[in-house]
Amino acid sequence: MSSSRQRKEVKKIDTVQSKVVDTSNKKNSFIGINLTNKLILFVCALLLYGWTYQFDYAIDDKFITSSINNIDNTFEGFLAIFKTWFAGADYRPISFLSFWLERKFHGSANPHISHIVNVFLFALLLCKIYDFIIISKLYSNKDKLIALAILSSFLFAVHPNHVSIVANIKARDNLLSMLFGLYAAIAFIKFIDFKKKISLLTFLIFITLALLSKKDAYIFIITPFLVLFFFREFDKKRILKYVAIISFLVIITLIIISAFTSLLNQDEYIFKMGFDENPLIANNTIVNRIAYSITSLFYYIKFLVVPFGYYFFFGYDQIKISGLFSIINITTIIAIVLIFYFCIKAYSKNKIYIFSFIFFFLSIVYALNFFIVVAGIVMDKYNFIASLGFCIALSALCIDYLKLESIKQLKNPVIISVLIIYTFFTIYRTKDWKNSFSVIEKDMPYLTQSVNANRMASGLYINTALDEELQPNHNKNRTDSLIGIGQKYAENGLNVYNKVPDLWELLGLSYFYKKDFNTALSCFLKGKEVDSTYLSGQNYIGYTYWQLNKIDSAIYYFKYVIDREPVFYYSANNLVNLYVQYNRRKELDSLMETFQNRFPDDKWYNRRKEEVYKWH
Repeated sequence: MSSSRQRKEVKKIDTVQSKVVDTSNKKNSFIGINLTNKLILFVCALLLYGWTYQFDYAIDDKFITSSINNIDNTFEGFLAIFKTWFAGADYRPISFLSFWLERKFHGSANPHISHIVNVFLFALLLCKIYDFIIISKLYSNKDKLIALAILSSFLFAVHPNHVSIVANIKARDNLLSMLFGLYAAIAFIKFIDFKKKISLLTFLIFITLALLSKKDAYIFIITPFLVLFFFREFDKKRILKYVAIISFLVIITLIIISAFTSLLNQDEYIFKMGFDENPLIANNTIVNRIAYSITSLFYYIKFLVVPFGYYFFFGYDQIKISGLFSIINITTIIAIVLIFYFCIKAYSKNKIYIFSFIFFFLSIVYALNFFIVVAGIVMDKYNFIASLGFCIALSALCIDYLKLESIKQLKNPVIISVLIIYTFFTIYRTKDWKNSFSVIEKDMPYLTQSVNANRMASGLYINTALDEELQPNHNKNRTDSLIGIGQKYAENGLNVYNKVPDLWELLGLSYFYKKDFNTALSCFLKGKEVDSTYLSGQNYIGYTYWQLNKIDSAIYYFKYVIDREPVFYYSANNLVNLYVQYNRRKELDSLMETFQNRFPDDKWYNRRKEEVYKWH
């Protein structure tokens, strides 16, 4: 070989090696940038929400944690989690499990630990949103793709729509369902791109965990196909192949979930939605459903565009059933048509808009009050996953119309202004979730027509007062004040809708506290008239008769409730106390024998039995 030819071959090899090294360097640089960006997002979440570790329990938090407190820190307790309904309304054992593990490792339920866990989950979620956008390749240009991923994740981080999910401990189910759902979607997209079968197992595990956290994770079964359809080359055979694969995996998931739900305690109280939760319950016509679904959509769009107006509960009659062609509905329809037209017009240049549009609608469709009726009519929590579509679309809009080509150009004044505005409203709203009282005091002036908001506010003040009254050296002025505020909310709620037994019970308790037993009794009886199956109010009828020294009537109502309750509860304990007080030993022994046969493993009963026979 001539020296000239040798030099050419050497030069050729050097060029190839240089290209390999250059490609390797670019790949390493890409990975390094992504790791750095995810670290920034993680820190952003900690800075934005880390201060919530100081917060106490807020709306409905204790309702969940008290359920966990009845479950032992044992293997039997672990199994019991999978036999328990979440808030008596749905099956979300993974969310329950997270609280159980908290208590097991920390020793007791602690709101500060729970808030820290929520913040870390949100931080991890931001990282997964970033990964999802990168793996989906929503832009073919890597620099623009990175810019889209970081900006979308930042928008999701600072959007005030998400405050009630991060700052409300109970809303951890939303965090877990979206987090696991993103893991699942990413796994299936990786299978599409790299054909690694292990990705199918990963998808199966994470979509099962997601659906066992909250059913709104269904969207992440569909999401990989949206990515495939809009951002990959495909043919019909390929689509059918992936549909068959994912259908098989989802069937396995549903079988697993069905096996878990078969373990549920069927005797446990199951929440039944009432007219006060959603007026469609009593007005369930197809026209009303269509009208209410459009109105609901208006609020979900409003939650995304307007960074305030988030309240802890809406319900009847805060959002009224309006006519099909009301101003709100016509405005919403026009806005949706215009947005869809924009997405179609931009399709040839950028498919991100139509992707985001479809993702948003498919994510929120379950909460539009058309296919199913949801509690509260609308909630910002229902909008949590769907808002990702908005954040991606808004980020793409900024990148395209501000002609941004890389992450370095995100220092644009428009983008910085949007992020600052959202951050301000997020911090402003977060402080409202410091505790239950702070949320109530902030939101109730705007929820005067919400029956359930008034009920929740009344319950908070009255029950807090009654708990404090039992404490030695309690401040009577404070308890009197709490009772007065609670009574006002109960009366406000009844003025809106007077067929809510809970409100009659709360109003009765306010009079009971004041020793006005006759007025209290009339309130409790009114609650019974409204709903004869409402057992809590009938327990108080018995208790009030006891205070009025009408013992036979008290015993009748206690027994009425006991015969209908599946566990040893307040009426059972009250009847035991009544027999002890009046020294009715024979009746007491007979009652305890009945309880022994009905509740042999009930801890409260066994503890009560030990106390009774120790003293007597």
